[in-house]
Amino acid sequence: MKALGRTSSYPRNYDPTQLERVPRSLNREHLDIHNANLPFKGFDVWHIYEVSYLLINGAPQAAIGKLVVPANSEFIVESKSLKLYFNSFNMEKMGECPESARKNLTHTVQNDLEELLECKVEIDFFYAEAATLFELAAVNLDNLAGAIESVDTYSETPELLSCMKHEETEETLYSTLLKSNCRVTNQPDWGDVLISYKADRKLKHEDLLKYIISFRDENHFHEEIVETIYKRLYDLLAPKELIVIAFYTRRGGIDINPVRALNEESIPKEYVDAKILQKGQFRQ
Repeated sequence: MKALGRTSSYPRNYDPTQLERVPRSLNREHLDIHNANLPFKGFDVWHIYEVSYLLINGAPQAAIGKLVVPANSEFIVESKSLKLYFNSFNMEKMGECPESARKNLTHTVQNDLEELLECKVEIDFFYAEAATLFELAAVNLDNLAGAIESVDTYSETPELLSCMKHEETEETLYSTLLKSNCRVTNQPDWGDVLISYKADRKLKHEDLLKYIISFRDENHFHEEIVETIYKRLYDLLAPKELIVIAFYTRRGGIDINPVRALNEESIPKEYVDAKILQKGQFRQ
């Protein structure tokens, strides 16, 4: 198998040739289990937490996939090849609007996997509605992605940020579209980001979303990403309160979730209490 056990480069555009299959018989012969007379009924249920692609306007979408494969299929999909396959959608434009892009993604993935596995599979994708952390009433910036005229900046660009003078504004904003690459391995890092501030200025939400998206091709550690976002907003807003938290997906069983705040007392105590296990975010 090409992918298993080897160092791999991450494809930037849709590439179904990344997929590899393994005969189920290899893991069943020693049990004297054969497809012609299975002693059970069942399914393999996969959750794919690192799904992302672009709209025609260049704005990304983030999703969680759920894949169901019947246990009587002759083949299974090799897991690393499936990861590489989904990463090949990262810079692929899939549709004009979120709904058409989702349908195209679902149709494409289902066809590719059914051709690979020679059986019927079920696949669907789920999207974040709002932040769940601490039950904050957060505005989901992802809903603006389809309305942006054009997105073509994928390196950190603070000039994308803008605000307007306003009576005192206090709001919490949330996005699942934070993506960068590891400084050491160049592997993609996926995160949700929460921004809460109080200031006499109001951020333009569409521009903030463009700025978050602009990290997509950056190579930084998680901590650097959060500190960069914090410093850019601090310089722009002159805030009375500011907190930035990123919730990254696990890699090797470990996730990193940096928090930076203007005032330490504004950091939720339960979040930094090692004796309390917090509920994970959308893709955790």
